[in-house]
Amino acid sequence: MKDKLLFDSIEYVNTTYLSEELATYFSGLAWRFSTVQNKEVQVSLLLEHKSMVDKYIAFQVLEYIALGYRTQLKNKQQLELIIPIAYYHGNKRWEYRASTDFFDEISSDLHPFLPKRQRSTKG
Repeated sequence: MKDKLLFDSIEYVNTTYLSEELATYFSGLAWRFSTVQNKEVQVSLLLEHKSMVDKYIAFQVLEYIALGYRTQLKNKQQLELIIPIAYYHGNKRWEYRASTDFFDEISSDLHPFLPKRQRSTKG
């Protein structure tokens, strides 16, 4: 991703896409970047406030993204890609599970109805 963003274009975005419920779990910061294709994207850092691993975080991230796009539409803004990054700082090892991982048992002909798989970056 870093070779796609123009880091000298970084701009803090004074907004949050957190619902009241999500705000009990996360705090969020967002920045706007220009891309090498001359488009705008937002990179959001979601800071985890829970002390325990939450295996369903993928669904919270989906909600965050949906709220972000709904906010952009409500404010009559041009849609900007939202790239969420969840930062977990707990002591217990945590393996991220994408939302699609919860539906392993469904028939492959139903896969088009699943939310697109989110990838995690392990550091």
